[in-house]
Amino acid sequence: MKHEEEHIQCDFIKWFRMQYPSELIFAIPNGGKRNMLEAVRLKRQGVIAGVPDLFIAKSNEKYNGLFIEMKSEKGKKSPNQIAISNTLEIKGYKVEFCNSLSNAIKQTKDYFNNSENKRLTIDDKYFGR
Repeated sequence: MKHEEEHIQCDFIKWFRMQYPSELIFAIPNGGKRNMLEAVRLKRQGVIAGVPDLFIAKSNEKYNGLFIEMKSEKGKKSPNQIAISNTLEIKGYKVEFCNSLSNAIKQTKDYFNNSENKRLTIDDKYFGR
């Protein structure tokens, strides 16, 4: 991970754990340069290129959880990241690419605000609740 992305991610983790102390967030350390032997070992253990950096294990009315891929302001999505993001979204997860601390905070707050909204049922709509 580039140093700028690393700093954004560390600051975000610190903010998240202060804002949502009872929620689970964890890093998925897929990135970084590795020697060939280590890369082969990790691939056999299930590492997949393109998996986002962070996972927040909280569902809301639309999604099963939130994945966040940290990028620097100049960072670009790789083809593997786009493919994994599309697969995760098909599976019912939200995926956000965040290029700053403020963007990651905004996306997380928006996601959590949707978690707090009451899910309407057919009866709610029918009876005007």
